[in-house]
Amino acid sequence: MLYKFRAWIIVFFLLLSGASGFFMSSLKFHLSMEDFIPKGDQEINYYKEFKKKFTYGNAAILAAIQNDPDIFEQDFLQRVKSFEKSCQKLPHIADVTSLTTLKNPIYDPIMPSTMRVLHWNNPSKYAADSLALMQDPRMVDNYVSRDARTLCVVISVDSGLGPAQRDSLIASLYALGDQAEFDHLAFAGGPVAESTVVGASQNDFKFFIVLSSLLLLLAMIILFRRWAGILVSFLSVIIGLILFFGFLGAIGRPLDMLATLYPIMLAIVGTSDIVHIMTKYTTELGKGLSRKEAILNTRREIGMATFMTSLTTAIGFLSLYASNLPAVKTFGLLTAFGVFMAYATVILFSTALLTFFRADQLFYQKQNGNGHKRSLEKLYQFTKNQTRPVLLATGIVMLISIWGISTISFNAKEDRDIPRDSRLFRDYQFIDSTLHGISTMDLALETVPPLQVDDLEFLREVDKLNDFLRKQPELGTIYSPLMVFKSANRAWNANSVSQYKLPDSTRIFEQQREYIWSKFAWLAQSVISADKMTGKLSVKVQDIGTEKTKVLNQLADQWMAENLDPQKIRVFHTGSKYIIATNQDRLVASLLKSLGIALVLVSLFMALIFRNLKLIFISLIPNLVPLVIAAALVGFLGFELDAKIAMIFTIAFGIAVDDTIHFLSKFKLERSAGASVDLALKNTFLESGHAIVVTTLILFAGFMALTFSSFPPTFVIGLLIALTLLTAVVADMLLLPVLIRVLMKD
Repeated sequence: MLYKFRAWIIVFFLLLSGASGFFMSSLKFHLSMEDFIPKGDQEINYYKEFKKKFTYGNAAILAAIQNDPDIFEQDFLQRVKSFEKSCQKLPHIADVTSLTTLKNPIYDPIMPSTMRVLHWNNPSKYAADSLALMQDPRMVDNYVSRDARTLCVVISVDSGLGPAQRDSLIASLYALGDQAEFDHLAFAGGPVAESTVVGASQNDFKFFIVLSSLLLLLAMIILFRRWAGILVSFLSVIIGLILFFGFLGAIGRPLDMLATLYPIMLAIVGTSDIVHIMTKYTTELGKGLSRKEAILNTRREIGMATFMTSLTTAIGFLSLYASNLPAVKTFGLLTAFGVFMAYATVILFSTALLTFFRADQLFYQKQNGNGHKRSLEKLYQFTKNQTRPVLLATGIVMLISIWGISTISFNAKEDRDIPRDSRLFRDYQFIDSTLHGISTMDLALETVPPLQVDDLEFLREVDKLNDFLRKQPELGTIYSPLMVFKSANRAWNANSVSQYKLPDSTRIFEQQREYIWSKFAWLAQSVISADKMTGKLSVKVQDIGTEKTKVLNQLADQWMAENLDPQKIRVFHTGSKYIIATNQDRLVASLLKSLGIALVLVSLFMALIFRNLKLIFISLIPNLVPLVIAAALVGFLGFELDAKIAMIFTIAFGIAVDDTIHFLSKFKLERSAGASVDLALKNTFLESGHAIVVTTLILFAGFMALTFSSFPPTFVIGLLIALTLLTAVVADMLLLPVLIRVLMKD
């Protein structure tokens, strides 16, 4: 039936590709860090409600400017002031704040006044200003570094900027910074990170589209060496990619950081299918069958095998839906759909196109025999004669791998998602070290009625917590209701540095509280909820990693349990940093759960196909061994295991099991035809072995291409999946036949 309508099938796919190409033009990149924060548990819901209680300003960009020997130099400060004025003139800049603009209020019931924190245009006051600044906990690690060599400018950006406006603004800031010729200038902050990561993702995506196409073309040239074979295989995979990305454009699905994996993933999966199909088709033609008979046999035997491999690959990706990371869920679901789209393209379009060509037009036929068959026969003899050495070597590798797994680190850092070759990465490292962190650790300060956040008794409890946090070397500036009230007391006392504390007198405190709510309500509302029952404490923390963050949280919990009065205050950890740190183990566990789901589903699927418990057991062992080796490599190579890296086990299993299915499917067909175990193995080696090895080498090269990515997770994913697939084909060609001989008898 399909053979009769082969021309119409080709025309249909070409028209569908044209329509998909139109929708591809609407694809856009969108970065949402919320998609990389786990969803659905109590702590996350608490964090969402916590955020709603406080007023938030515009997004901020930090500009850290270094000067030697220190920032208290007139020429330097004048250049900083000029830089700030230039920034203020840029569109979408709401405000620019630094030591040159900040003023301390001085309370006076008759004539309130202010005093500059730094008289930048009066060098005679630098000595006094520097002394006051370096003793001010509001300024150190916030607007000035501890060594007084770096000054921080906070640039507030209008909310709701589009990508083009944001990128243009960042480019303008970089240009202004270059013109200023500072000793060192570093930018960081949400808008800068978004611009850099989205830009790098777009570049990676384009690069991998081109690279996957070139790798595919090169592989086809080496493999087929005939223009028709190259055309059919290359066109089949490219059309599969066009259909997939056209579908994403049609449904309006934006691309994110994980989207850079799509081109390589789908190209090499599609390549594996087409190589098996074309190999079988030309083999059938070599038996003297007509093109119609050859394609029918190919669809019946290899078509079913490729369907099974597509299904198991899709199962691997679909099982990622068990993760509670929205980005991973979406990636798994869409990639699984793409796998089936690639399969449909190969089984319909490719097989239709193949029937227009002879075997010698598709494959280069060697005159002196097939060298690969001789090599495969030697490999077959090796597995037959070296059963014990193969099993012993497998055992030794497993023991070494278990040791490697024990060395795995879970201390993932925030900078792992920043492109290593970007200016942002260097700037992030600089600001994180000089200003003691970029991100914050948040604590929810809840009152015990009838106390409120702005009551003196409550604030004294917060003060004890504040003193503890200031002693931790990893922590920097602390923002909390305490800062507001201590600043008020300092203003009340002629801006004396020694008066940055809570007043001893309840009467004076109440006067200051009234003053704050009448003059600085906007400042209080950023750290005190509207009902005054919850306060927000945010402390800058260096990028110490998720495991060390958890240790720091546990230390804080122990101290609070021993030192805070539970009848006055209750403190809860919250914030994105806390959620990511505490959920890291759960995220990895959920992705390993995905692997477990994939194992169960694939086992059930194989039970339906092979209906032989021994074959099911035999099929799983050669695919678990590479996963154990991959886990060991994570430890040996010093990679931190996080959610993105944990994905590789499920992905690699779903792809690696394909070769096992092809091997066992052919073995089962041979056995059904009456061949002995040994003869069935030999025939399987000679007919399916070449395609298995070739497709694995293509898969290996394809995933190794991901190591060209500037994103560390993409690099690690590419490297580990490539090595896993390489070890998987070794297991399939060595361990699998040995297990069959040991466990299956004639």
